[in-house]
Parts: sequence; C-alpha cells; structure tokens
Amino acid sequence: MYTKPHAEHQVVEVLEARGIDTYLPLLSVWRARRQRVEYEPLFACYAFVHVDPSVVGLSDLAWIPGLRHLVECDGEPVAIPSRVIATIRHHVAELAACPKGRLQVGDAVRITQGPMKDLRAVFEGRLSGDERAQVLVQFLGQLRRCELPDAWLEAV
Repeated sequence: MYTKPHAEHQVVEVLEARGIDTYLPLLSVWRARRQRVEYEPLFACYAFVHVDPSVVGLSDLAWIPGLRHLVECDGEPVAIPSRVIATIRHHVAELAACPKGRLQVGDAVRITQGPMKDLRAVFEGRLSGDERAQVLVQFLGQLRRCELPDAWLEAV
C-alpha cells in the first residue's frame, strides 16, 4: 500500500482493527533532540497488506484514512511473494539485534570510508542527525575534531 507521508501507522491500525493482516517493517532510530528511541517505517509511505481480493473487496481498501492507493501494475494490485516478506522480516530482525548506539564516547574506532579511510580515531559522540558522528583524529601531531557519517565508523 502507498500511504500519505507519516500515515503508515494510522493505515495499519485501521486495517488491523478490521481484522486484516498487515506488515509495517519498523526500524528503531535514536532521536538525540528528544533523547529517546522512536520507530519509523523501513519504507517511507509504504506498508504491506495480506488479503484475498475475493474475500475482501479492493474497494474496501480504497477508503482507508491516510491511504493514497494500492500499489498496482496494469491496473492489478502487485502481489509480493511471501519469501520477499520473509527476507524483509529477517533483515529487520538483524538490524534490531545490532543497535545504532553501539559506540560509546571514548571508544577507539577505524574510519572505513571516505578520504580518511583506515585512519584510527576516538569516538566523541553523535551529532543532532543520528547519521553523523564526531571523532578525534590524530593529524599533524594534534588531535582534530571531525564530523563523519556514523556508518563510516567501525569499533576497533
């Protein structure tokens, strides 16, 4: 299903209240400004619904608050194979098992990408956007503060 922005939860709740099977893959995201973990959809504006069109009329799904439309190809709803949904579930579970906050202030890290690839640094913390981090890098005999994407850092 294709939903309005930030309406994925609303659409899923309405469908589940009607007894319709849905799946909304969620990732936990640390919000530094709010100092808490929040859950956001893996695919923005998308959720999965499992229905038998002969039992649940597709017109019943068209009038859900927050839903834009069902994803279609040649006028027919797209059927996602169950193995694809199982793979998505597996990857979401793997991501949940490896939390984003894996690095602590003062940890030794290695930069894995970018112009400073393979340099060692000291982790100083995350910045306002949880995809960025601040590290101290030894450069020309002095420690220099750098901002990098968090994904570029690996614990040593």
